[in-house]
Amino acid sequence: MITTSLPLNRMLPLACCGLSLAFVHPLVAADDILIDDFTDPAAAIKTVKFWGGATQTYDHDATEDSGGDPASGALKITVGYDLAARGGDNQMSARRQLDTTPVDGTKYAKLEFDIKYDPSSVAQGANYGNMEVGIAHTDWSQYYFATVQTPVGTTGWRKISVNVNQLNPKLDQLRDFHFKIWSGGGDGMTGTQIFWIDNVKLIALPSTEPPPPPPTIRIEPSVAGLNVISSGNGQYDRQTLRTTTPQYSWVGAGAPVTYSVTVADYSKKPGMSTVFYLVPGTGLGTGDN
Repeated sequence: MITTSLPLNRMLPLACCGLSLAFVHPLVAADDILIDDFTDPAAAIKTVKFWGGATQTYDHDATEDSGGDPASGALKITVGYDLAARGGDNQMSARRQLDTTPVDGTKYAKLEFDIKYDPSSVAQGANYGNMEVGIAHTDWSQYYFATVQTPVGTTGWRKISVNVNQLNPKLDQLRDFHFKIWSGGGDGMTGTQIFWIDNVKLIALPSTEPPPPPPTIRIEPSVAGLNVISSGNGQYDRQTLRTTTPQYSWVGAGAPVTYSVTVADYSKKPGMSTVFYLVPGTGLGTGDN
């Protein structure tokens, strides 16, 4: 009997060792969202009146910027209150729709913005009114995180930072940054109020994932012979080898011929198989072998 074995172990150089690396990637926290820094004059048109009987105008003001950047600007809001004429509707309300909606607010810790009042503004007692700050949902309902008061006589910009209330049942459906001032009570305001808003942001929650461990490195001895690696994940992924000269034919042999291959180590993955093809010649069409 003539036994012929395919010389697979000569078809690849033998490596002295194998290096196996395992990396663990942490979950990444969401990015902060800059809702608006009002650098673009066209951004002013994205902040609009929501409701309220007080007169309201929204303009880009290139002469104001919380960071003092002459190339930027801020949103200027002018409100005309009239308690006698408006009664319980003596109020203003504004919204700035987020550029991409809806936003999942469960990923954010704080809502921040800068505010500045014109000192000539009408006041309500010792402050410039009670500004309720929050968000509107995709169904147009509102939720307020805090009430902000700016004392009369405050000059310059103030940074306001309020906590995002994680108990809001619709927090994953954010549509708008929203704020309002109601002044319809007995001490309601009458007159003009001017203030500026800048750098409206949602600040992301920090990641709760621990830092990744260092890479695990281990040195393994190489396996003698041809190491075949399955590199794809498709249903019909396969790796194929063939001999380069037709010297393994049984035609004309004086005795039975055996074809064999030894597999030293096999994948534990289900569905793996090893197949022999005995190809009867050259120049055959696809599928004819």
